[in-house]
Amino acid sequence: MDIQSAQRYTRQTLAPYCTDDSDYLLAYSLGKDRAWLYAHSEYRLGSKQISRLKQLIERRNDGKPLAYLKGQQEFYGLNFYVNEAVLIPRPETEVAVAYAIDWLPQGGRLLDLGSGCGNIAIAIAYHRPDLHIVASDVSLQALDIARKNMQLHRCNITLKHSDWYQNIDEHFDWIISNPPYIAAGDVDADDREISAEPELALYAEDNGCAALKAVIAGARNHLKRQATLLIEHSPKQATITAQLMQSAGFTSAHCLKDIASLQRYTIGR
Repeated sequence: MDIQSAQRYTRQTLAPYCTDDSDYLLAYSLGKDRAWLYAHSEYRLGSKQISRLKQLIERRNDGKPLAYLKGQQEFYGLNFYVNEAVLIPRPETEVAVAYAIDWLPQGGRLLDLGSGCGNIAIAIAYHRPDLHIVASDVSLQALDIARKNMQLHRCNITLKHSDWYQNIDEHFDWIISNPPYIAAGDVDADDREISAEPELALYAEDNGCAALKAVIAGARNHLKRQATLLIEHSPKQATITAQLMQSAGFTSAHCLKDIASLQRYTIGR
């Protein structure tokens, strides 16, 4: 089986919902990148490589996300280690990162609350080494992955084990958070990809608003005067999130849109 035959086989064998992953999966099975595939179309796979490819296709068809199969995911131009203990970084979150990079004050202090694999904090730190950044998570497994990513990108970040603000005793110029905000039974979340990710990072009680309320309610006690809270949420929660922030004393609470022009974030001072 040469590369072209392997490409056809992979596309034909993958389930319809994940055929776009075919070249990524083939390249990963060979330990190469996609560019290598296109430059070596006559390369012939050995029996072990074919066996590995078939195993990966089977696991992908069973709903295992590509990022978990590869053990990494690209986010804001950087690669991050991921596994089943952390949420897979998504491109819509990059808008929040870009906004923070542009607007955080020089030498400012940032708290990334519920950091998961550390992608938000590390992407910001990579571009803004002047900042003092604390990244916290309730999951020790997630913090282990964040530590690996911090070492990979040589970023100076303080990692803390904390259930929201429980172990946070500092004040910050910015708090940024992408908390769990999916309601149990939400039909939009009935997806094989999502079901493979940690429930702790996805689902929240109170119709998906429990974590949003916890982040907003505790933010004022950990922000400097006129400091900023930026929180990610479902587009369906844009209005309620703005109302919660206003009720908590935040001024100028308004929504920002993601790359798909959906109201994905609320920011207030």
